[in-house]
Amino acid sequence: MTTRPEPGTFEGFLDWLDAVDDAGQLFRVELPAMATMAAREAWQAVRAAEDARRSSITERIAADSYREDIELLAAADFDRTRWVPRLRTPNGFYISALYAGDKLPGAGPVGLLVECPAGLIDVCRGRLVHISIGGRWFPIGEIDQDGKVAGDLPIGLEFQPPFAFRVGSLAEEELPKLDEPP
Repeated sequence: MTTRPEPGTFEGFLDWLDAVDDAGQLFRVELPAMATMAAREAWQAVRAAEDARRSSITERIAADSYREDIELLAAADFDRTRWVPRLRTPNGFYISALYAGDKLPGAGPVGLLVECPAGLIDVCRGRLVHISIGGRWFPIGEIDQDGKVAGDLPIGLEFQPPFAFRVGSLAEEELPKLDEPP
């Protein structure tokens, strides 16, 4: 199996399964016909489930009812080209905590960066993102043309799990009053 990224087609999947010989050359692993047929059926089932999940997420975003609850904020990706670690949610959104450069070690974040999955940028663009901490919703901002939004956290708010984020509008009664402390 190669270390190339996950393929987008069944034939790409077979290429991905290819072996590399001692000279570094790829060679096709020949599978029995029954194994190839079973693998193709499994591939199609997985792709259909992914399409259905993406369709469900798209419908919820379009209806302003998309929400994810986050219980743990400990896992981050290994992308060394990024300047800040980020949490990947089960549905592919990335959340990064932003810290002030002049804060003491151990100080909490001052803002958040939320990035939507590449396949959902068109449906997310222009929609508001809110974060729920301690049972109260706070606006982060509007998703831009690149599928990202960055916003400040309210001063004095302790950002820690569990929390939730939402893409879409909230009812007026769900938002905190400006004169209420966090």
